Amino acid sequence: MEGARGRQRLTVSGRVDDVINTGGVKVSAARVQQVLEALPGVQAAFVGGARDDEWGQRVCAAVTTARGHAPFDQAAAREAIRAQLGPAAVPKQWLVLESLPLLPNGKTDRQSLLTRFTT
Repeated sequence: MEGARGRQRLTVSGRVDDVINTGGVKVSAARVQQVLEALPGVQAAFVGGARDDEWGQRVCAAVTTARGHAPFDQAAAREAIRAQLGPAAVPKQWLVLESLPLLPNGKTDRQSLLTRFTT
């Protein structure tokens, strides 16, 4: 997009840390999260990349389920992600939580979750 005096302007959207590079394949954490949150019974999800000696990063997911729904079906989630985004996007590590940890501002505590995936 051209700005005043013919200079170009760069617009950045999304988060840099939203891209997980796993085995040389770039995976959008936001897209994986969208697929998970569209599944029946999933109330909220977090997807991030944890350091991995073999893959560089591994895709990890934490989910919460809505009360009154069946337990989280990891196999169905894996298949939905594989079908929509490809095999590289399927999380290698999962947490099923009662709630996602939050920061004082109400946003998901990404660092807390990523620490749980690395320990």
